Amino acid sequence: MSEISVIMPSLNVRPYIEKCLGSVVSQSFKDLEIICVDAGSTDGTLEIINEFARKDSRIKVINSDIKSYGYQMNLGIRYAKGEYIGIVETDDFIDREMYQMLYNIIVQNDVDFVKGSYREFMEQNGRTIVSECKRTKIKQNYLGRKIYLEKEPEARLLDLNHIWSGIYSRAFLISNNIKFNETPGASFQDTSFSILVGMLSKTCIYADMADYFYRIDNPDSSVKSDSKINCIIDEFKYAENELNNRNIAYDYKVENMLKQIKVNIYKWNYSRLTESSAKEFSENIREEMIRLLNDRDFMTRIDGKSNIIDSVEIMLGEKEDVLAYSENAEKNTVDFIKRLMNKKRIMLVCAGDYADRLLFLQEYSNQDCDIEIVDNNSTKHGLMFHGHIVKSMSDIKEFYSDYSIIIANKYSADELYNQICGLVNGKIDVIVYDDLPQREDMIRIFNRI
Repeated sequence: MSEISVIMPSLNVRPYIEKCLGSVVSQSFKDLEIICVDAGSTDGTLEIINEFARKDSRIKVINSDIKSYGYQMNLGIRYAKGEYIGIVETDDFIDREMYQMLYNIIVQNDVDFVKGSYREFMEQNGRTIVSECKRTKIKQNYLGRKIYLEKEPEARLLDLNHIWSGIYSRAFLISNNIKFNETPGASFQDTSFSILVGMLSKTCIYADMADYFYRIDNPDSSVKSDSKINCIIDEFKYAENELNNRNIAYDYKVENMLKQIKVNIYKWNYSRLTESSAKEFSENIREEMIRLLNDRDFMTRIDGKSNIIDSVEIMLGEKEDVLAYSENAEKNTVDFIKRLMNKKRIMLVCAGDYADRLLFLQEYSNQDCDIEIVDNNSTKHGLMFHGHIVKSMSDIKEFYSDYSIIIANKYSADELYNQICGLVNGKIDVIVYDDLPQREDMIRIFNRI
């Protein structure tokens, strides 16, 4: 019996399947059962999978007669024999060490699940462009330790949807009868699965690692489909019915967290839809959202979180929606693109998420530009960041007269500017980018110019 069963659902992913499956079979952790569940691909995907299976006996190919991500996942879990369940979506890929690291953590700590974070990537002209920074909203004090969820119930739902960046005890899933919602297609079934796992687990670890690579340039991704208007409503209904049927009791903190999560995910869905589809979605959630606004206990407990109320009012048409990014964020992006095209010499201050977004864009643009990176965090000095060595802030003294200095930081721009002025003994011209779009939006802006 294998230690980890990796479920890989597929449907017409020929451009991506070889890279994806190749990253799984080449794992340093060899004790894998690889279960490929194909839902009737017609583009050559299944032929590529079968070719892999002929060369690697660990691969089992299952043909699904239903085109449903949830059904495919349940089918794979039903056939799985491993102690643990992993998931890899077949347009993504994983680092060679991912399953070895996750396995070590879950075995040493005996928890129901372990989840890491992930990094985004896209491909262009045969090049793979990968973000350096992991995507996570989990606070540092929750990372890397065993969490007893009955004692810390607020940790149950810290990381939803990214179900593929971890592994789960198969015994835990089976004993709790946790199954995916078997709605048609790929329709956000990871949402209800995440909620059920979080609510029914007793222990977990959020690992401080990011070895899963999530593709952001697949035009057929469900997040880009305008036809999936109400699927997210179905996911919450499914999760809530499952919890109600089990008589799961949870305190008001978790109940409030579930309501806030629902509002945030509903708002995400609303914002990604076209105007007509968003209007239809709004009508379908109107009664529920009005009840939420009239829930005095909930409103009292979220005192100070005006973004929740704003989101509800936007979805109800009572307040104008805001862009995914501000005009200033677009202005900063255009400014950076022009500097790249004009071969400006650039010094980026702070090797964090904003610098990562800028360098992601620079790699995508394929513009050759002289770039230096400095950071005031000494633990980063000497490390590689998008192919550049991170230097000390004191190195600004050597470069500042020949480079455009850009502070790429959302929260500490003023502090960094004052530090720079202190280093050069006077005020100098510095460009501040304290507002930037997400990577996908930056690429769209670049392609529009």
